[in-house]
Amino acid sequence: MIDVVRDIESLETALIYLKEGASDEKRSGFTILEKMLKDKKEELKLFEDTMAPMLPEMKSDVEIDQSKFEQVEFGKDGTYGN
Repeated sequence: MIDVVRDIESLETALIYLKEGASDEKRSGFTILEKMLKDKKEELKLFEDTMAPMLPEMKSDVEIDQSKFEQVEFGKDGTYGN
């Protein structure tokens, strides 16, 4: 959650720099955004390299008895009834 707070602070700072800053501050705003994007891409790559290969193997062995559940039909408006 601390990462989320840091990201929010960085985004707020970048927006202030881009909206109100002189040219050097606008460059700093873009640098903040570029760094955040680079970091997020690296984080995603790390996840894909470490976790994604395991996902197909993470299947449950539990059998579900569908007869225990009532059939539900949804209407076109998204409501459902018996």
